[in-house]
Amino acid sequence: MNDTPRVKLAIFISGNGSNLKAIHQEMLNGFMPYASIELVVSSNQKAAGLNYAKNNSIETYIINQQDQGWDLPLLNHLETNKITDIALAGFMKVLPKRFIDHFIGRIYNIHPSLLPKYGGKGMYGQHVHEAVIKNKECKSGCTVHIVTAGIDEGPILAQSSLIIESNDTAASLAIKVLELEHQLYAPTLDAHFRKRIGKRL
Repeated sequence: MNDTPRVKLAIFISGNGSNLKAIHQEMLNGFMPYASIELVVSSNQKAAGLNYAKNNSIETYIINQQDQGWDLPLLNHLETNKITDIALAGFMKVLPKRFIDHFIGRIYNIHPSLLPKYGGKGMYGQHVHEAVIKNKECKSGCTVHIVTAGIDEGPILAQSSLIIESNDTAASLAIKVLELEHQLYAPTLDAHFRKRIGKRL
C-alpha cells in the first residue's frame, strides 16, 4: 500500500559489515518490504562493508575521525536523507548522548553476548568471547537491544543462545555467535518495525 509508513534505515559499520549484508539480503528476498537501507555509515574509510554498499547502490557516509563534533554533520546528513531508524552492526564508536537523544528509541544494536552478561565498556568483539571462554560459561549468544546512553544497557528486544562445547575457543565461539547474529537481527527488526507500523510511524 502506498500509504504504508516506511522505515528508512541507516546501518552503521566499522568493518566487514556482515550483518549489513545479512539484513540487505533478507530485504532482497522480500523480507521487510516496507523498509529500505538508505545509507551505510562507517567509522572506517577502509571498511570492507563499504564496498558491499557501493556494489549494491547504497549511499555511503564516512565519519571524519579528526572532527571532535563528528556527530553533528552526521545528524544533518541523516535528516537530509529522512532516516527514521539506525541499526548498529559492528560499529566501533560510542554514540554521543545528544545523538542518541535525537533518535531516542530508534537506534538498535546487536551485541555478541547474552546481555546483561559481558556488556559495557571494553566488552566488544573478541574481548567478549575471550571473557566468556575464560569464565567457563556453559552458553553464550547474542542480543538485539535498543541503544541508550548506558553502553549495552538498553531494553532487550531479542536474544539467541547456543551451548558452548568443551573444545570451543574464543575464535570458534566468535564464528558461531556471528552466525546467530545473522539469523536474529533482521527478524527482530522486522517484528519491532511491524509493531510500530501497526501504530503508524
